[in-house]
Amino acid sequence: MLRLLRFNRKVAELSSVLSLSMRPLFGFFVSFMILYVAFAQFALFTFGRTVKDYSNFASSIETLFSMMLMNFSFDDLQKADPILGPAFFLLYVVVLAFVVINVLVSILNESYNKVKVDGIETETDYKMVDYIIQQVQGIIGSHWNWPGQTNFGTKFIYEHILPYNRPREG
Repeated sequence: MLRLLRFNRKVAELSSVLSLSMRPLFGFFVSFMILYVAFAQFALFTFGRTVKDYSNFASSIETLFSMMLMNFSFDDLQKADPILGPAFFLLYVVVLAFVVINVLVSILNESYNKVKVDGIETETDYKMVDYIIQQVQGIIGSHWNWPGQTNFGTKFIYEHILPYNRPREG
C-alpha cells in the first residue's frame, strides 16, 4: 500500500521535503535534546526535593513534556519557589515552546519552498513508469535483455513513445 502512495503528488512532496530537510533536522534535534535535558536537569536540581513531578530525571522529562503541551500544575512550581518557579516556567515556554518550535517550522518551510520551486512531478512520473515496467517484467518474466535488444526503460519511453501520444495542437 505504501509503495502505491509514493505516486501520489502530496505524498511525494512530503517525502521530498523530509529527505531534503534531514541534515538540518538532525542538527535541530541535537540542539533540542541539549536544551531539553538542560531544562530537565535544572528542574530536577531546583524543584526535585519539594515537587514530586521533578523527583527524578525520568519524571522531570515527562513533566516537561506535559508542560510543553500545557498540561501540568503551575501551582506546584510556584509553591516550591515563588521566584524561580514562575521564571523557570516562563523561560521554558518562551525558549522551547516558541523559539525552538518556530525553528522547526522554518526548517520544514524552507525545504517545502525548495521542493515547490524545483518541482517533483517529473521524478514522480519517472517512478510511476519504472514501477509499471517492473511489474510488467515481473509478470512476463523478462528481467534481462538479450544482445541487441532495446532497453525500454523510462528514458526511452519519455523520449520516443510519449511525445507521439500527446494530442496535436491546431
